[in-house]
Amino acid sequence: MEVINIEAQTFEAMMNRFEAFCDRVESLCGDHRDKSLHRWLDNQDVCRILNISKRTLQTYRDCCLSIRAY
Repeated sequence: MEVINIEAQTFEAMMNRFEAFCDRVESLCGDHRDKSLHRWLDNQDVCRILNISKRTLQTYRDCCLSIRAY
């Protein structure tokens, strides 16, 4: 086993940067965490937003086109 010594100031700086990194990851993940039902669109909403018919929407699904709302 190899032991590495670092100064306390260096360790604190590393910990601060790591905590900032963790906060950033949490922030980014939090933006996409809520996938509850109230955020999903039904067929009618998707058709209205894209200005397409229900048949066209089904064709997109059948042809494996991915339509996602952000």
